[in-house]
Amino acid sequence: MEYFTSVPISEHIIRICDPVAVAMYLVIGEKEAVLIDTGCGFGNLREYVSSLTDRPVTVLLTHGHLDHAAGAADFDRVYMNRRDEEVYRVHSAIDYRRSFYQDIPGIRDIPASEYVRPAQEPFCDLHDGQVFDLGGISVEAVAVPGHTPGSMMMLMPQERTILFGDACGVGVMLFEDWALTVSEYRDSLLSLKEKQEHRYDTVLRNHGTFGSTKGVLDDCIACCGDILAGRDDRVPARVFGQEGFCQAKRVDAHGRRLDGREGNILYRLDKAR
Repeated sequence: MEYFTSVPISEHIIRICDPVAVAMYLVIGEKEAVLIDTGCGFGNLREYVSSLTDRPVTVLLTHGHLDHAAGAADFDRVYMNRRDEEVYRVHSAIDYRRSFYQDIPGIRDIPASEYVRPAQEPFCDLHDGQVFDLGGISVEAVAVPGHTPGSMMMLMPQERTILFGDACGVGVMLFEDWALTVSEYRDSLLSLKEKQEHRYDTVLRNHGTFGSTKGVLDDCIACCGDILAGRDDRVPARVFGQEGFCQAKRVDAHGRRLDGREGNILYRLDKAR
């Protein structure tokens, strides 16, 4: 079974997708390459990446969730922010992975051995402002804690492109125990806007349409303000079969905000402070 597809999105960047449409990004320079995120761990990702580039590859993880980090075990050089070590330990546990995937359509046809594999740790620490010079293009890590304590965005300044990952988007999740509060998350977004917004024009994501407008950042900042002021729509939401969460803004059947804006937040009520 072929587990991956890919499409070039610029001279230096290739989007790779796994069987459940989670995207990873391969950034290829003149001397080295970086793979940003490793998807859900299906198949042999390292072998597939080798078919796309002969450069030595370093892996950078935006955060420790299994749909972004489960394929890390295929690689030798992997960086992740240390604040996400607990997140990764929980999400990389064999029983957690098996439970997570069993209800996803299409996964039933994939042997468990293809995604329930031993985890890799420890990783090299990935810190805010760390730059990876690949030759002609670089990747810079930008800390945006909220979704997880160690969430990172990846900026490619020469391309004026940034990967938001799950740190900011159309349905940012702030409901796991280790997720930051809404006010802490808003501080992260305000810092991103002040320090980095002038450095990029294109926003990439790992899910859905795989891209957003720059306005998604302002939308999420506004959502935070509305949640903290108690004036958001506070729509009851069901996430991964669990109740007790709220969505800041009402959406249609396709998950698009009814008011035409883009960014949105799913949060646990105790995080609304």
